[in-house]
This record gives sequence, C-alpha cells and structure tokens, in this order.
Amino acid sequence: MNSTADHFGQLRVASLESRRADDMARLIQRHGGIAHVSPSMREVPIKPNRQAVDFAYRVITGQIGMVIFMTGVGFRFLLSAIQGDVDRQRFLDALSDIPTIVRGPKPAAAMKEVGLTPTYRVAEPNTWRELLQLVDASVPVGNLHIGLQEYGITNASLIAGLEARGATVDT
Repeated sequence: MNSTADHFGQLRVASLESRRADDMARLIQRHGGIAHVSPSMREVPIKPNRQAVDFAYRVITGQIGMVIFMTGVGFRFLLSAIQGDVDRQRFLDALSDIPTIVRGPKPAAAMKEVGLTPTYRVAEPNTWRELLQLVDASVPVGNLHIGLQEYGITNASLIAGLEARGATVDT
C-alpha cells in the first residue's frame, strides 16, 4: 500500500484558495506536493457605498422590520462600508431592536464580535430552504419589510419564498 505522503510525488500543485490558504498548503505538502497557493479573489470595498449607507439609514429610521444576514464576510463588509457615513453604534443599536436571522455560524460569530446576538439561527445545513422553514415555523413575515444582506449572487428562490409569504425584500 502506498503512503499518503507521496500521492503528488513532489509535483508542483497550484491551489486558488483565499480563506484557508495555510491549511491548503499544509494539506498539499502532507501529500507530497510542492504547494503554490494564491487567492482566487480579493475583497475590495467600494467607497462610498451609497447602497450600504442608504440601507443602514433605513434600518436606523425603522423602515426595515427585520434583517437576514447570509454571511459573516458580508456583515463585516456592511459595517466597513458604512464607516464614516453612519454612526456605527446607532446602527448596531437599531439592529438590536429588530429581529435578525443568521444563515449559519459565520454571520452569528460576526455579530457576536460587535456585541450582537441574532434573534434566530437557521438550522443545518444552513441553506435558504432551512431559512424558509424557520420563517414558516417561528417568524411571521407577512407585511414586513426585510433587509436581506447578500454577498455575491442574489438568491432569487429565497427572495421569491419570502415575498410569497407576504414580505417585501430589500437587498
């Protein structure tokens, strides 16, 4: 039986990894490869981010009745994007006054970093389907204006599901 340490046989192995680059390099080396790890993308904030600032003001002024955070990176990006334009503590206080849903452990951890606790957490495997199941079981959204923090591709199925339940969704 061959050792797992020689699978790559000293081949150079390229990995496009951003968040866990060190772990990936160690894994490649453990399997006998020479690791070349580069980030596949880089997050670059857009300043000024008018859409993020407007969203924050809608939360502060009570125009948003609930917020759903899909990713921890997106939550942190939102805080960064409004910095200098919106009073951070006022925004966080406004978030603490309304129901919040997090899709998984990463947005929950990001909220915890700033002293917030999500009202609801989506069950594993933390997909939009479980999010809608949570809404059906515990969170009435009819006639509610929901802020949906997305990061990346818009999830049309989630938005349609929330709208079918009577919510207005702001992304």
